[in-house]
Amino acid sequence: MELFSIGKIVSTFANKGEVKVLPLTDFPKRFKNTKYVYCLKKDIKLKFYIESVRFHKNFIIVKFKNINSISEAEKLKSFIIAVPKEDLFPLQNDEYYWHDLIGSKVFDIHNNFIGTVEEIERVPANDILIIKKEDNSKLQIPFVDEFCLNIDVKNKKIIVKIIPGFEYD
Repeated sequence: MELFSIGKIVSTFANKGEVKVLPLTDFPKRFKNTKYVYCLKKDIKLKFYIESVRFHKNFIIVKFKNINSISEAEKLKSFIIAVPKEDLFPLQNDEYYWHDLIGSKVFDIHNNFIGTVEEIERVPANDILIIKKEDNSKLQIPFVDEFCLNIDVKNKKIIVKIIPGFEYD
């Protein structure tokens, strides 16, 4: 079963077994309608049913069934919360899941190969595509319409407009 990250447990919250979750999704309210999740860390995969969800500042406070103390919740720190593909939210046009973009081949407007999307960083202004070039150097391209001109998820191909300043190492 393929699983997709929607959050990361960063700490406990209070003393009744709740955990504080950093959302890794554009749909944090999804936690309210999710019955169960998988908690992942290295070779460990645990299935938990969600008892309650509430929002606190930029975090989600989650209470799992059968986790009733701070010491039990502490053991879940640093676990990634994931759901199966069939539980992902449907997207609108021009919306993309990061896992669909990772590994995409990136070309400039003249169809010259630039590199491959290695990761995506979330920053306050907009997401940033991190592209690994053939020489192992990297480019940072803002994931906005001005620079990402065409995104073909099916063929894993992205056409971008490059300007000076995108390179970094």
